[in-house]
Amino acid sequence: MGKLNYKLKSATLIEALVAIIIVMLAFVMAIYIYTGVMFSDNGFQKLKAVSTIRKIEADAKENDNYIEGKISLDSITYVKTVNKFKGINWAVVYSVKAKDCNGKKLATYNEIISH
Repeated sequence: MGKLNYKLKSATLIEALVAIIIVMLAFVMAIYIYTGVMFSDNGFQKLKAVSTIRKIEADAKENDNYIEGKISLDSITYVKTVNKFKGINWAVVYSVKAKDCNGKKLATYNEIISH
């Protein structure tokens, strides 16, 4: 067999490190932009409000404890109310509303409960 008479072309270690650094900088910038977009709108607050309302609702169902009241968590106020359902004596509407510190409605949960 004869010798192979060609050289394998490859990148040097420094070129590879420079390429990795450039790619990492692009990822850092993308993450920075993504977090800026997520926290700029009240979309994150809405997601947080919906999640907390679900926890409040699950706790009320688990303990069969539908009591009116206010809860303030992380600059969001949750108002729980219990009202009669359109004149029907055996049903009530359990409602949880989430508002931000400016009074803007973020999320609402309503459920008809027989008692």
